[in-house]
Amino acid sequence: MMMGCYFIDRPGCLRRGEQARPSVGPGQVLIETEAVTICATDVAYWRGEATPPHWPIVPGHEYVGRIVESRVEGADTRVGARVSYWGQTDFFGLAEYRLISPVRCIEDEDRFYTDRHFMDDRGAAVALIDESIPSHVAPLVEPLTAVLRLLLAHRPRSGERTVVLGAGTCGLLAVQALPTFGVGETLVLEVCPYRRELARLCGAAAAYHPIADAAEIDELEYSTHGSRADLVIDLLPDIAGRAEACARTQAMRLLRPGGRYLIFGAPERPQPLDHWLVLAKGLSIHAAGFDIRQFPMWRTAEAMRSAVEMIRSGNVDATRLVTHVERFEDEPAVSRAFHEHGREGRMKTAIRLN
Repeated sequence: MMMGCYFIDRPGCLRRGEQARPSVGPGQVLIETEAVTICATDVAYWRGEATPPHWPIVPGHEYVGRIVESRVEGADTRVGARVSYWGQTDFFGLAEYRLISPVRCIEDEDRFYTDRHFMDDRGAAVALIDESIPSHVAPLVEPLTAVLRLLLAHRPRSGERTVVLGAGTCGLLAVQALPTFGVGETLVLEVCPYRRELARLCGAAAAYHPIADAAEIDELEYSTHGSRADLVIDLLPDIAGRAEACARTQAMRLLRPGGRYLIFGAPERPQPLDHWLVLAKGLSIHAAGFDIRQFPMWRTAEAMRSAVEMIRSGNVDATRLVTHVERFEDEPAVSRAFHEHGREGRMKTAIRLN
């Protein structure tokens, strides 16, 4: 039996096609896709900024669907369950069906050392998605889970002042999630005017352009003696060689001595960091590792449940982050979502199947 899906054959080449519908094996569930949101990772492969293990690929991992076949026991893996997942792979989501191996209790021999230098489970964390969450919004449980993994691994302290670098989807999710940890004011550094305004609407005390507002940022540093923030969360994409790379240095200048610098983004190329400021201020750099020995998959599943509740309750308003909704059958519209990703006035594009 065949199913529809989208392939990226090589950078810049996206097409709709077909491949065999997956067969369900022991410990697996088959999910009928409801909606997928286009992620910066998908676009990085399409632009040639990241390289997959092989071409072609089926992109997509920000996902919601309904289980139609299951060979796993449990309430969140029963036939009919509406679910999202985190982990397993960046690929195969933009298709009519998706095969997942939910992580339960995995023995050491079922883990493997990846070619990207971390230990991984052969499966994914899965969480039930509340029926009240619209299909175009539900896939954002996945990026919110990723943000929560970082915040839970290096928990913000009550009253800490924060600088968020980048007001993309994950940056805006972080701005909204931070108050649940009791933090103080959050500042945002972002080059896009539209995203700076969204950051303010999402609760940021202020949002600055790292170049155009450099004088104001300088004044913040001098007026606080380089102690304006306690915590920096770096959600920037690949900015190697770009002028806005200065945002990382500006954030470190605002960070108090001994402050924490949390890295979220995962571009493949090495990124610039001001080593002198790390040394001069004694800053500590942290991340929520993909390695399950540092952040186990069961803990990611707990973070997913928290992400679902944050969106369901409205503590995180994910609806304002989905600016475009397209139908899976509309190949020109899906292609346009890749071409126009990140442009002014566009945040997330959701591709709906059901």
